[in-house]
Amino acid sequence: MMGMNVITLSDVAFLADYEPDLGILFGPYLD
Repeated sequence: MMGMNVITLSDVAFLADYEPDLGILFGPYLD
């Protein structure tokens, strides 16, 4: 993903609420 190096965990969690695929991709990193 573009800008993945500057994305914050809160942004990921926010996007995961709307994009189930992101939740699956980033799930392991949020544990």
